[in-house]
Amino acid sequence: MTESSGNGGEKRESRPSNTDMTSELTQPQVAERLDRATLAALIDGKLQGAARDAALSKLATSPEDLEILADVAAVTRELDGDVTDIQTFAERKRRRPHFVKWVSAAAAAAIIVAVSVPMVRSDRAPAPDGFASLITLKGSLGQGWDAHSWAATRGADNDISERARGIRTGALTSTFEFAAAHGDSAVSDLATKIAALLVDVPGASDVVAQYRGLAATHGAISLEQLRKARSAAREMVSKAAFDEGAWLEAARIAAVAHDSAFFASKASQHQLSQLEREASDARTRDDVVALGHLIEKGDWDALAVATTNIMALLAAP
Repeated sequence: MTESSGNGGEKRESRPSNTDMTSELTQPQVAERLDRATLAALIDGKLQGAARDAALSKLATSPEDLEILADVAAVTRELDGDVTDIQTFAERKRRRPHFVKWVSAAAAAAIIVAVSVPMVRSDRAPAPDGFASLITLKGSLGQGWDAHSWAATRGADNDISERARGIRTGALTSTFEFAAAHGDSAVSDLATKIAALLVDVPGASDVVAQYRGLAATHGAISLEQLRKARSAAREMVSKAAFDEGAWLEAARIAAVAHDSAFFASKASQHQLSQLEREASDARTRDDVVALGHLIEKGDWDALAVATTNIMALLAAP
């Protein structure tokens, strides 16, 4: 016999149980992914305040983004922080074990700190003692090695752009430091040119005085003096432009010296990649890519000409 209800034997209406309702409410939601630009900015340490907190909250619930981040940490350790392209990391993660699943926002923040600090340091920082310090010279460079492709160094005379001023300042700094390291007679003239280039920059009076003092120095200039002067000059102009000019000039001198070790250094390779990524137009980018090919071939004469031409282009008013 079939059991019936007490209200006329009608079959009870089927209703979802509390267990079913709880199951529906607790179904995991699809995690919202961070867009590539935000993730890259987070890793680079460029997000602050509420924007950073919001990104970390999303990151903590996105296994895919956390896997990318874990790969950033792993590859950064392998390459000493020299790679900053998030797309490269995303491609690398396909070949690496998936060892990150779910993590709290606090843990995500800790990973960000561990990854972003060395990456931010490598993003803009030049070689610790300047790019000129990476050059190994055997013999001498010959007369006129310190000549540059622009005639004027004083910004007010030619109304040069801030980027051009940064390029010129960085380039002259490398020339000056190389001359100082090798006891070249061009030291005084180069220090004077750097001072003249910065004399019209607001707040640069102390830097100008530093370089004028170095121009009047008789005898050797210490590494500490060079570091302080370079750091102060770099603060007065666009840091990115300064580093580009400093590397290009050091690369020109290294090419004249046939110094393959300069171009093999991590600091040099990183700056060349940075220069290519931030090229403002197709022509400059093509010229920088060509530098890489010349370096691979060891075509020193062509490389010296190529770096000179790029500096002439970037340092133009």
